[in-house]
Amino acid sequence: MLFDLLELQTYGTVRAELIGIVENFIPTCSARATFRSVAYILREVRVLLERARELIPEHRQTLAGLPGRCRRPKPSPSCCSRSTRPRYTRATEELSETFRELRAEALPTLMSWIPRLTNERVRDLVGTAAARLAQDHAAEVLMALASPDSGAQLEMVRLAGRLKLPGRRRGWDRCSSRTTASFKLAVVDALMHIASPAAMRLLERAVGDGDRDVRIAAVKFLASRGHRNALARVEAAVMGAKLRDTDLTEKMAFYEAYGTLAGPKGIAVLEKVLAPRGLLAKREDPETRACAAMALGKIRTPEARAVLEKTAQDKEALVRNAVSRALREVGS
Repeated sequence: MLFDLLELQTYGTVRAELIGIVENFIPTCSARATFRSVAYILREVRVLLERARELIPEHRQTLAGLPGRCRRPKPSPSCCSRSTRPRYTRATEELSETFRELRAEALPTLMSWIPRLTNERVRDLVGTAAARLAQDHAAEVLMALASPDSGAQLEMVRLAGRLKLPGRRRGWDRCSSRTTASFKLAVVDALMHIASPAAMRLLERAVGDGDRDVRIAAVKFLASRGHRNALARVEAAVMGAKLRDTDLTEKMAFYEAYGTLAGPKGIAVLEKVLAPRGLLAKREDPETRACAAMALGKIRTPEARAVLEKTAQDKEALVRNAVSRALREVGS
């Protein structure tokens, strides 16, 4: 009856009062978790916008913005608790019906809900709705990436990675500037899935990140993709003092990446590390020399094999083992 009156009643004051009633229905139904009612209201509003006569711009704008009333910075505690009760989770078709009516503006809200929902069925439903909105409205990804809600931001990062959504570089820049190691790792993982030119440039920057795990993940991926634009950063780390105080895992990651990206041009640099010539030549520690040997194994040329064979009987067991593994890799 309410929507019939809205459609047929052309008096502005009457329509304004009726629209106010409709506006109040949405938060009330959402708080009570009567999701089918919310979906019904949103559908009827869409029909009304197409059929109502003499609808003034102010009223049209208000009605068009009603789907946005479903968007909140945080879900209400009552709504979250009701969404996880058995009698509500059994009615997932009602939730699904509601989510189909949501617009792109609801994406940040859906992402903020996911960390707060404990019921797997509801989480999957919200995640599916968010994925649909993200695919249909890729521009809205930036809004969610820039969300002040850290939980929503993290979920959006993961979703963007799964769907390979590029977003915009500014949004990813904000994410990369976060200081939490786990969050930065999630960003790196998403960028690796996306692997667009912009994503690869951000991964290049991650090579010099302050967090060890972020650096290792980025440099390994860039090497696996043969991304030569990262060579300058990797070479600077190998030839400089940055790796001197790092552990063996990180040294190995950088040296192997250097061998992969530099190719034959890196043989001379690696030979100086593995087998320095001359009595006064500086000798690196066994770990670093072992890393250089493994890097030569990545080059896989006769010249690289010749350098490795010269040090096959090195007095350091760690170096000998690394040379042996590298020679097998060169021969494979």
